[in-house]
Amino acid sequence: MDAGDLVPDDLMIDLVAGRLREFSPDRGVVFDGFPRTVAQGEALSRVLPSVDRGVDAVLLLEASDEVLVKRISGRRGCPQCGRVYNIYSDPPVTEGSCDECGARVNHRTDDQPDTVRYRLNVYLDQTEPLVAHYEIGAFPVLRVDGEGSLEQVRSAVLDALTSHLGVRA
Repeated sequence: MDAGDLVPDDLMIDLVAGRLREFSPDRGVVFDGFPRTVAQGEALSRVLPSVDRGVDAVLLLEASDEVLVKRISGRRGCPQCGRVYNIYSDPPVTEGSCDECGARVNHRTDDQPDTVRYRLNVYLDQTEPLVAHYEIGAFPVLRVDGEGSLEQVRSAVLDALTSHLGVRA
């Protein structure tokens, strides 16, 4: 994973199925970054009926490679309290130190620019076909521009979900 490769499909399906069994089917679930391959999507479709669940929509946040590389490679995290920063959009007050606990923030090895670019290639190869799979299937794909500010993207996501589901998330 540090090199940018995906977690094996069988492991992901087992983890997701296990977590879904822990919650009442009346409780909604949002997946972030899963499924990532057509095989995972197909396996999820087989698992959902066994846990009395379905899919209402697929939400796809879209952004250019340049924006994604900058956002992801700019992430820094505090190993003590878990606070996440971005050196471009939300840096710590004191460079390199966590505002909450003072610990030294770190840069994950899989957030290095070259690794992020590799992950984008993995996305093109393995995840983009999943989007096409959903677009021709029974699940609506709600595309949202992910290049705006956090508030702009949040608002666009809520608008898309509200338009599709008829309720304010």
